[in-house]
Amino acid sequence: MRLRIREFRILSLWTPEEESREIVDALQKTGSWSGEVSGTRKDGSEIVVELAVSLVRDAHGVPVAMMGSFVDITERKAAEEALQTASKKLHLLSGITRHDILNQVMALQGYLDLTQREIDDPTLSRYHTEAEKAANAIQKQIEFTKVYEDLGVHAPTWQPLSPLIEVIDHTHPPHPP
Repeated sequence: MRLRIREFRILSLWTPEEESREIVDALQKTGSWSGEVSGTRKDGSEIVVELAVSLVRDAHGVPVAMMGSFVDITERKAAEEALQTASKKLHLLSGITRHDILNQVMALQGYLDLTQREIDDPTLSRYHTEAEKAANAIQKQIEFTKVYEDLGVHAPTWQPLSPLIEVIDHTHPPHPP
């Protein structure tokens, strides 16, 4: 049996007509519906609710009423949107900062390369080599921040271990002179 228009009007009081029709169609097919809906309060402000609606049937299976409950999730949805906006801004700031640091590391590596040719003292040469290692380590760590930043953003995938083992194998603390 089809729902009477009165039930449709009840839903359409606070949800857009198209959304109300989808809910009523689902009720007619399955007898229940649940999900998020948005609407407008009397004061004109938006409301977002989690809604669960079921048909109540008489002894003959004929729908006689709708029973539903809802929870106002407007504030939660606003907080989720604010969190997404903040996350996007932090992602942008992180990318710009990482780019700027890598530019400075590249300049440092260039100057280290230029000064290597001018060093005759073995002690200074050893310090220079350690400075190059430190600059390379900084570069790798900054590049890793991009990988770390993306953790949890994308679906997990299998990763080969050989690049990780290579990084660990080539990372040694500097030895005192």
